[in-house]
Amino acid sequence: MSSAPSGALRAADSDRADVCGMLDAALADGQLTAAEHATRTSAAMRAVTFADLETLIADLQLPEALVDTPVVRADLRRPHRLRMPLAIVAGAAALGAVVGLAVGCAGGGAETAAEAGRPAFTTPNGLARFIADYRAHFGDTSVDEVTLHPEHVSIVRRAADNPAQEDRWDYDGEFDHSVTTSRDPDDPTIDLAALDLPAIAAVLAGSTRTVGVPEGAVTHLGIGPSEHAGIAGGLEVQIFVADERGGRGDLTVAADGAPVAVFPAGR
Repeated sequence: MSSAPSGALRAADSDRADVCGMLDAALADGQLTAAEHATRTSAAMRAVTFADLETLIADLQLPEALVDTPVVRADLRRPHRLRMPLAIVAGAAALGAVVGLAVGCAGGGAETAAEAGRPAFTTPNGLARFIADYRAHFGDTSVDEVTLHPEHVSIVRRAADNPAQEDRWDYDGEFDHSVTTSRDPDDPTIDLAALDLPAIAAVLAGSTRTVGVPEGAVTHLGIGPSEHAGIAGGLEVQIFVADERGGRGDLTVAADGAPVAVFPAGR
């Protein structure tokens, strides 16, 4: 691995995604243990410079498909480059292509949902469908918070005519109003349209390995306002993963897929 001066160049989210892909591959072929993978993935998501990323993969044999990336080849590091992360699948030209390829990796009950003729809501396709249906039903994408399970979605939305009240809805392909309760008028709302769906699709695709539960599945997603200043979109997406043996982990990202926190299994 070259230690060129460009190692001090700041890394982009796409570079962090490339390294996460390399770490996933290293776990899959036995180079890394699950614990090592979780530790390095967490560090990759927090990395600031190329040098930070280089140290995480310096001792690894890398997949041929990931060799020609700026993380590996310093000569490819140029300012203002525009490049789709390999984790989102290089060359995908549309959201439909990206989320379609990522569905199988995201897990979370996709088979049962498929039998019902729709994607699980914990997959990229399911999330995209929910947002489209939400917009069509309510006429906007404003919401207080959303929890997505494979088969259903729980919604908390400020009442249209009273900011001191909130409506709770359930969605399983159809919207059903459950109850209206009080809320603090000053509570923030978020805009689901702020979500960068291709970036979230990439995070979902690698989420089980990121938290050290490679045989697990995404059990549910939580989307709500961020408590951190300066977070893209003013919202956070929490991704919860579990397997049949009791392994659990979760991670939180911003609307653009940027990492906020990782809590691997066994923490």
